[in-house]
Amino acid sequence: MLNKIKLPMALMLSGAVVLSSCSKKKDEQIAQQSSQIETIQQELAERDSTYNELIGMLNKAEEQVAEISRRENLVVSTSGEEGKKKEGQLLEELQLIDELVKESNASIQNLKAQLKKSNVQLNAFQNRIDKLSDMLDVQKETITQLRAEVASKNQQIELISSKYDSIQIQTVDQKQLIAEQTREIELLNDTNNKLNKVHYAVGTFKELKEKGLVDKEGGFLWIGRTIDLKATANTEDFVETDIREFSELKIDASKFELVTEHPKDSYTIVQDEINENVKYLKVTDAKKFWEISNYLVVTTKG
Repeated sequence: MLNKIKLPMALMLSGAVVLSSCSKKKDEQIAQQSSQIETIQQELAERDSTYNELIGMLNKAEEQVAEISRRENLVVSTSGEEGKKKEGQLLEELQLIDELVKESNASIQNLKAQLKKSNVQLNAFQNRIDKLSDMLDVQKETITQLRAEVASKNQQIELISSKYDSIQIQTVDQKQLIAEQTREIELLNDTNNKLNKVHYAVGTFKELKEKGLVDKEGGFLWIGRTIDLKATANTEDFVETDIREFSELKIDASKFELVTEHPKDSYTIVQDEINENVKYLKVTDAKKFWEISNYLVVTTKG
């Protein structure tokens, strides 16, 4: 009977031991799996962080390269405009582009190093980085060409400025010369006008005497006296004219006499065809007519 009781007890104890051992293994497996899950989650989190960091760096590098391209287009459009001020703006803009190129180059190199360090094997990343590097190389060549163009234009502007300054100096000299010549011409014209000024007066002896232009001189007991131009005659009482414009003088009288002396072969008297009391003194040789006197005085009668 006792043996019968001991056998089931042994079986029960053996089963308990087996169950306890299985439970312990499962706990260890669960703990190990939990640790692996945490490690994977941590790796995923680090990878996501690295990925996001790389994305941010890549976006920044692409923005920098795009900004370089935008500024290059601005420089190309501005370089078509003239003026020293524009050339100064071009040089400033090229300086900014140089700084951007340096920053972009540093960003791309840093991005390549981070990508290599992170062991993130993504072809898309590498392709985009390689494309940025190629674009930056092209832009460097463009900047070199732009600098050469700006330098060439600066030389042209300096040459033009030098010519412009030379022209300005010549213009100033010419203006001075023209001003001097103008003054000389004005002086000559003024002198010539004065030399060509003549004066005449027509009227009865009484009218002319009242103006103080003529007087009778010589003779004895009022016989043989002649009418002469008064030395104190006022020029303002004469009619002023120009030798070059004076060709004839209308005399409205039946008789007249020239008080002043003029060569007879330098003028002629013409009778009016309608009115017999009107006559014309026509000057045929102006130079000879006025060579003795610049004054012409005619006394009329009737």
